[in-house]
Amino acid sequence: MAHTLQTFISESFEYYNQNIAKEDAMGTLIKALIVTLALVAPALASNGSEGKGSTILLILFLGFAALIVVFQFIPGLVLFFTMLKGIFTAAPKKASATFPEEPGKK
Repeated sequence: MAHTLQTFISESFEYYNQNIAKEDAMGTLIKALIVTLALVAPALASNGSEGKGSTILLILFLGFAALIVVFQFIPGLVLFFTMLKGIFTAAPKKASATFPEEPGKK
């Protein structure tokens, strides 16, 4: 019985020491996470307005995109008004189907 009590006590101390080691590791991990978040907070709070502003490449890109929109809008308007003209004008009268006579037949 003494042997089992001794085994139980040694296993209990071993289990306690392992849990203490896990708790210490967890505490160290939490502290490292807090320090990391404290150091990166200003970067996460930045709104990016510290830039130089619009560059010439950005202005050229937006101008090119605007030209594409304008040059696609003009043919679209032409097609739209052609469609409206076709809808609201009277249909042409159909010609009667007459076939010319074949040469040599009378």
